[in-house]
Amino acid sequence: MMKNILNPVSENWKEATNNNPLGVPPPPTLNPQDTNKTSAYKDFISLLKQNVNTTQDPCNDFWAYACGNIGNNQQSFGVLTDKNYRVMASQIANSNYVSNAPLPVQQAAHHYTQCVTDTANWNKTIGDGSIIIKKVQDFQNILNIPMPAISGQGSGKPLSPDVLGSALGYLSGRAYTNTLVSAIVDTNWKHPDTAPGYALYVDQSTLGEDNPYYQKPVAWQDYQPLYINTTFLQVSTLAKLMNPNYNPSIQDPLLRSQITQALYFEWNLANNYSTLDSVRRHYNRSYNPMTILEASAAYPFINWANYLDQLLVFAPQEVRSYALNDTKFKFIIMEPVVLQKIQTDMNDSQGAFGSQQTFINWLYIRLLQTNSMYIPVPDQSFVIKSVSNKQKHSPLSKRPKVKAPTLPTFRPFDSITDDTGYNGGCMDDNVFGVQYANARLFIDGLYPNQADRDVLRNNVAQFVTLILDSFQSMLNQLGWMDQSSKQGAYAKISNLVKNMAYPDFITNDTSLIAYYQNLTFSLTDDYVTISEKVNQFNQYLNFALLDKNKVVNRIDFLSAPGTVNAWYQPELNSISFPVAILQKPFYDPNYPAAVNYGAMGLVGGHELTHAFDDEGVQWGPTGALNTWMDNNSSSGFQTMADCVINEYNHFCPLDNGTFCIDGSQTQGENIADNGGIRSAYRAYQSHVALYGSDPQLPDPEFGGYTNDQLFFLSFAQVWCQSQPTDDRLRTQILVDPHSPSEYRVFGTIQNFPQFRAAFNCPVGSKYAPNSSCQVWTSEVTP
Repeated sequence: MMKNILNPVSENWKEATNNNPLGVPPPPTLNPQDTNKTSAYKDFISLLKQNVNTTQDPCNDFWAYACGNIGNNQQSFGVLTDKNYRVMASQIANSNYVSNAPLPVQQAAHHYTQCVTDTANWNKTIGDGSIIIKKVQDFQNILNIPMPAISGQGSGKPLSPDVLGSALGYLSGRAYTNTLVSAIVDTNWKHPDTAPGYALYVDQSTLGEDNPYYQKPVAWQDYQPLYINTTFLQVSTLAKLMNPNYNPSIQDPLLRSQITQALYFEWNLANNYSTLDSVRRHYNRSYNPMTILEASAAYPFINWANYLDQLLVFAPQEVRSYALNDTKFKFIIMEPVVLQKIQTDMNDSQGAFGSQQTFINWLYIRLLQTNSMYIPVPDQSFVIKSVSNKQKHSPLSKRPKVKAPTLPTFRPFDSITDDTGYNGGCMDDNVFGVQYANARLFIDGLYPNQADRDVLRNNVAQFVTLILDSFQSMLNQLGWMDQSSKQGAYAKISNLVKNMAYPDFITNDTSLIAYYQNLTFSLTDDYVTISEKVNQFNQYLNFALLDKNKVVNRIDFLSAPGTVNAWYQPELNSISFPVAILQKPFYDPNYPAAVNYGAMGLVGGHELTHAFDDEGVQWGPTGALNTWMDNNSSSGFQTMADCVINEYNHFCPLDNGTFCIDGSQTQGENIADNGGIRSAYRAYQSHVALYGSDPQLPDPEFGGYTNDQLFFLSFAQVWCQSQPTDDRLRTQILVDPHSPSEYRVFGTIQNFPQFRAAFNCPVGSKYAPNSSCQVWTSEVTP
């Protein structure tokens, strides 16, 4: 199959050249004396040989062609994460490096090594239940009511405003657990350019799972039994710890009944006391600033002063004073209609909201979910893994807010194995818990010389600039966007903040020490103590942004430089490429340009496209909430989006073609994928025009590939993964805003006619259909 489709390009080059009036020469050959480039080319050849199945027809199943031999190998994101974690583990194990590093790096190293030490015998640490019992009792002291499901105590009376305010604030602020209302720190959407540049947002409920689990009947039906059983295991374990006379044969049925009621209460919150995501995509409706007095008049069922007092317990003193004592302080109520409905129904004698006993049980359950790692259940790994899998960062996902309350990181406590050399759970905790100290040790290990760091950042900056220019050229040619809207788009591009690799301050010892000056754990503390102090420190950083004199820092990197990801932040109009992803197999300065643009170019183009999706167009060039697209252009965008929604609605991988992707749920990521590959391809073409073609691969099997074909193969390698189980695929389709990997490749390529040309695909083949969606282009399909 490969010979019929690919080799005419290479085998008949002379004939093709003779028939080419321009006389375009063949691509140059690789100079064997260039050892760096030769090594990089061989690495990519090795990747292709590992994954590509040339017996398949790329025109009718490019996924099977590009990824058919992957077997049980990890996706590129996992491969690179593994490589990075090895570098981090090596640095941490280097005692000479650590002892001479600044204090935050020493703390990061101890954070990891103590996690490894303590979790190796975790049951000993948590076995007597003292840690989880104390957390429950501390909350009980705020609520003044023990957990009814365990104690048998309860009251039908609603919680007083004073108690409810303190309880909700305590859970979000001190226990890192958002519940009935959720606290988020973000930029001041309407006025980010003046102080105070940040604001506190009070949002709708945060549940144990994402809302689609509850709002889609099939998802809830599938997940409910596991959810009830897991929660019952946690609560019954706690009950036995707190009551030595607990009799399972008598009390278990009642306990399970109350847990089931509490989780149905959670289902009720999702379905009757939550705004749909499709509505929440319109941000202006969620900006409703209020003072404490105004909120108290509108929603008196919560004592808002008590709420803020408990919420800001770890905030700097000047922020606490400003929030609690300054009448000018305002916070943003994001869902006023929902909050009003809760207030009305909570006092409804007909029980529309649910009983107070059930509500209180649910608050305790949410606390236990956050602290499940401290519950000595019989199968600790099962509970921790179930939470860990939910909290993994999705690759290429939009970050919805600048800062959210820090949650402890839950994950399986892996042992250090010979094949990895690191503890994956502990390293995850290190990467995201002490993200900049971790990034410092990572960068010191990966690029010891500043000159190499500078070269990397400069190379990637030039690379990204070409992608930006290419996206602007796409906008230039859009027939459905008028000139005034294009000017707004150009302003976003010209004002875009580009964060490359890592924030500058982390490589400066003085600046890094100053950043971590309030992280006070010692190098003798145990892991439980360290975790609590790290969480308090990150909470302190989040709420420190609420200082009334603070202006928005648009170069805030926001997340961990040590994570294999990238993100666009509309509130800052910034795009960030962490150093962790700026490596093979995504990027290497010695790769063929087609390979870099097919992989890392797709990543950059994907994130940039988010600046211009239905959410991105609501934010101006410096991050203010200010829609710049006019109604006619918005209508054109919606026509494009509707085509993509309908197209992906018809991708049905399960149940004999009857269980399909939700095109509306996945539209943002699908449009970003489609726009991303187009801008990446244009950037690649610009690179060729500026610098010429790269040599072909020095390999008898893959040397016949054109650079255009390598571009698409590189794009597919980003998403290649082993075939997920039907259950896992079903869950992803039900709740994930990303389409499954195979359909990210299929949907993107079938809409892109350059793929058809690259692989000589006949019109009407699966990956080159007769008609397709025109995403961010007004081009006519040839």
